[in-house]
Amino acid sequence: MITTQRLLLIPLDYTQELNYLSDNGELESKLGLVFIPGKLPLELKKVIKGYILPLFIQEPANYLFFTNWIVIQKSSQFIVADLAFKGKPDCRGVSEIGYGTYEHYRNMGFMTEAIQGLINWAFAQGKLKVVTAETDKNNLASRRVLEKNGFEITERVDDQIYWEKIERL
Repeated sequence: MITTQRLLLIPLDYTQELNYLSDNGELESKLGLVFIPGKLPLELKKVIKGYILPLFIQEPANYLFFTNWIVIQKSSQFIVADLAFKGKPDCRGVSEIGYGTYEHYRNMGFMTEAIQGLINWAFAQGKLKVVTAETDKNNLASRRVLEKNGFEITERVDDQIYWEKIERL
């Protein structure tokens, strides 16, 4: 678990991912959180089923670098966002991050704070040297989150912008 000023970031284990996927409040109940019905986006469900759950079987020792980290607002005990690395750092120490904030919690700085907490934790693990990200050129909120966290643009291809943040020693 990672704690920031306003947030808790909790990495989900295999069983918790299954509970979260069911979107019926079982995960929230087990963690002592407030359940908000119907919030889990279809795209996230697809990622959990098609990517995250199979990796738990293939690489259980590295799950912190591919599992879903839920972002909890401490004051409300609501899950306000999700973020994850898209795999363990490669041989060069590079891993990509993905993230999303639930609609009612956007533009409150939660994702900026969550990414900062997760990246600080990941750099401290010693294997990660560079975090990359990808945004749509029209997603100004996502672009701003990355800018506030010190990411720099490395490439623009069609409608996509590619970013990186290098560990500063």
